[in-house]
Amino acid sequence: MSQFSETLTRLMRQKHLKSVELCEILSIRKSRFSKIKNGGILPTDFSLVEQLAKAMNLNPQEEKELYLSYQMSKFGHTYEQIEASMKRLYEVECPQYYQKEECLDTPVSAENGHLYTNKMAVLAAVQRLCLNTASVRIAIQPEDQDLLEILGRCVASCGDTVPMQWLFWLEPSDGGISAANLDVFSKALPVICAGRMEIRCTYGALPELLEQHLFPYFIVTERGALTISRDCTKAMWFCQPATVSLYEKQYAFLFDRSNPFCHKFFSLPEFFQAINQTRNMVNERQGEELYILAKHPCISSGISERDLQTMYLSEEESGYNANTCYAYLVDYMTRVKCEHIIFSEQGMQEFFQSDLYYEYSESISTPISKERRYEMLSSILKQNSDRWRFQMLKYSFMDHANIHGLDIWNDGAIVLVMNFHENFFLITLKEKSISSAILAYLHYLEALKVLSPSAETADMLLKKCQFHQKTMTTKST
Repeated sequence: MSQFSETLTRLMRQKHLKSVELCEILSIRKSRFSKIKNGGILPTDFSLVEQLAKAMNLNPQEEKELYLSYQMSKFGHTYEQIEASMKRLYEVECPQYYQKEECLDTPVSAENGHLYTNKMAVLAAVQRLCLNTASVRIAIQPEDQDLLEILGRCVASCGDTVPMQWLFWLEPSDGGISAANLDVFSKALPVICAGRMEIRCTYGALPELLEQHLFPYFIVTERGALTISRDCTKAMWFCQPATVSLYEKQYAFLFDRSNPFCHKFFSLPEFFQAINQTRNMVNERQGEELYILAKHPCISSGISERDLQTMYLSEEESGYNANTCYAYLVDYMTRVKCEHIIFSEQGMQEFFQSDLYYEYSESISTPISKERRYEMLSSILKQNSDRWRFQMLKYSFMDHANIHGLDIWNDGAIVLVMNFHENFFLITLKEKSISSAILAYLHYLEALKVLSPSAETADMLLKKCQFHQKTMTTKST
């Protein structure tokens, strides 16, 4: 039996319901319902599960149990892992700078080969090694949350001028879905957000030299080297030049043979200049699925290189004009064949309600007027709706204040727009196993009806726009 059939059978028993009663209420054949109840088949449509819950008169807790069992039976534990990672993404907080009084009071021993045998001592040693250092090289898998928090705060305290490198391992996936790799990214993100680092990854298991070592992870600075056990409860400190040099060479060997994982850009021109050098965005996205999840619906990196140079890279412009940005977005939407455009519910509420509406950069000089917003969105919605599927994501990590946008490109690239206390930056990575996992999660939400129907969304938005346009026209006259 499947998890769904077991849950259904148990709830029917608790409610003293018989199969024949539910078949009559739902107008479903007895043979089909029998197969569902015995685990032979799953309902093909989530709406049937909703009808079952209503017919059985389930309370909210029982309804949640039935829905969860259906999700797990249909999509498996992979999606449970992906959902946990997505939750971690929307809860991400940028590590704060260390205050002196917050420092863990355990000095790094001057004795070469000193062994730390408890977690607090290990974390203190990491902190003392990395705080206010001239350079940091890290080879640690993002697993232990306490260690990652210490690393993030140390990285934040070093600032952008200190050379920092971080190397970790990903699961080989050949571009398929990898819940494990998304998990790595979600755990690493707070440290990535903390400062400017060169981050690389290598695929497969730990190298043999490290795999057989009791302390496979290590950090190297000009002060010495610290090797750390996987569970972060033990560490060994080395300050002898010959030993430190050995770890420096090992790190250099691994780092040189690794792959760039992600890049962090602190301004729109910096980001668009890099994009301009590596891809023609319109051509690469032509005829492909386009996923734009945005807290603010006008965010999109899907603009031609020529237009980007005109808009963002011109030295004549003293500031960015939000209305112009939005006009270019409309032009892009009307020319490029994309299948999906997904907005978050909160983003649309802000879009319609806020008097002053800016693009996600603090340097945008002019807010988008309400008249212009409605005009632009109406222009998009009035295009051939058969070509696009407009959808509204009711509950998503995009509603979190720190994450302003997520754009997934058809070549596997991900653009994540972050904003911590007016500290704006973009993070990009090109890892298909991660983007595929996020896309699969969106399809999963779509199957569960968390994404509202396409026609309904487009029609609702268009009616809202037309209503507001009429209202504003009436007021002006």
